Amino acid sequence: MTLAGVGLSTASSTKQAAREAAERAVASLADQRADFAIVFATAEHGEAIPELLDAISGAVGTPYVAGCSAAGVLVGQDEIEDGPAIGVLNALTFRFLRPIRRVVPLVGGQLDLSPLILFVLCQLVLLLPVAWLEQAL
Repeated sequence: MTLAGVGLSTASSTKQAAREAAERAVASLADQRADFAIVFATAEHGEAIPELLDAISGAVGTPYVAGCSAAGVLVGQDEIEDGPAIGVLNALTFRFLRPIRRVVPLVGGQLDLSPLILFVLCQLVLLLPVAWLEQAL
C-alpha cells in the first residue's frame, strides 16, 4: 500500500511557501515519514529553487525530492494558475522501494533510482493488461 499526503501554499515567499506546503503534506500522512516528495512550483518561485528544495527536504524529512516548475499547480480540489503556488506530494512507499533498493545500488553513492524504477514498473502494470485486452477484442 502507498500512503500519500498533499499540501499547497500560495505564499509569495519561496521558503515560507515550501515549508507550508510540505508541512501540510506531512500532516496528512498521520505521523509517518515519507520516502520521497514530488514538488510542483509556479514560475514565481523559479529563482529560488535551491531554497525551495532545502525547505521541503527539511520539512518532509527525506533527501529524496524531485519536481518541476509549472504554469499552474493542482492539489486536491485547488487549481492555482495566477500567482505563486507550491504543491507537494509526499509518498510513503518504503514497502515497495525496499526490494528495489536491495538490488539497485545508489548511482554515484547519492542518487537513488528506486522511485523512478517503481514508477516505470507501475506504468507497465497499468499498460500491459490494457494492451492484452485491446488485442483480445
